[in-house]
Amino acid sequence: MDDPVLLSRLQFAVTIMFHYIFPPMTIGLGVVLVALEGLWLKTKNELYHKQAKFWTKIFGIIFALGVASGIVMEFQFGTNWADYSRCVGDIFGSPLAAEGIFAFFLESGFLAILLFGWDKVGPKMHFFSSCMVALGAHFSAIWIIVANSWMQTPAGYKLVEVNGKIQAHITSFYDVVFNPSTVDRLTHALAGCWLAGATLVLSVSAWYILKKRFTGGADPPFNTAACGPVCRNADHSRSESVALPLRAGARAAVLHAGGNACRSAECRF
Repeated sequence: MDDPVLLSRLQFAVTIMFHYIFPPMTIGLGVVLVALEGLWLKTKNELYHKQAKFWTKIFGIIFALGVASGIVMEFQFGTNWADYSRCVGDIFGSPLAAEGIFAFFLESGFLAILLFGWDKVGPKMHFFSSCMVALGAHFSAIWIIVANSWMQTPAGYKLVEVNGKIQAHITSFYDVVFNPSTVDRLTHALAGCWLAGATLVLSVSAWYILKKRFTGGADPPFNTAACGPVCRNADHSRSESVALPLRAGARAAVLHAGGNACRSAECRF
């Protein structure tokens, strides 16, 4: 167990698995908050107001955990994968920087109003803050998916030698952003995030309903979250079969032949 590459992979895998619990829930829960607060403004039903305040607190906790674990993950890009970061940092770092500047600051800035502004700003301004937080969370997803998709299906770059080392430089930022798998991965990921947020609200509300606690109070969020989307996976699987045929074929082999199929060398990604 002294292989540094294996240890780096294990450490990064644990970090990113823990981190990825939280961003999908903030993205999906942000949409639910917008729906609950919008329904409160439209109907003046105080139950929507109470549920919006309750789920805003949960959103704040999940957001804080996502930020804390995300910072560790960002550092591991450099500590665990230093050579890779030096090689493709000019490209890979661009969407990560855009995520921080355009998305994270938008989300975190209005998050203060969302969490602490219930009695300090008007209802419409608070609803606007909810919309901006949800929009910022979606912008974060866009730029992170761009970075991840570029690693899977790179485009819009060239390899050049700098001080005796190979580096990837951008030739077309448009091609980097809209690489062959970005759109399919983005729609797939966002649908999953919406479903994750809806499932969180549905499960908690269903528990209260079954236990007959807060009778009537759990119904509005349950009904709101029940309108969540159905995940869309066909386009993502189809694009992967074109761009990454070895991975798609190995997955199909596992499905058809069972777990033993993944012992072959072709499945060791």
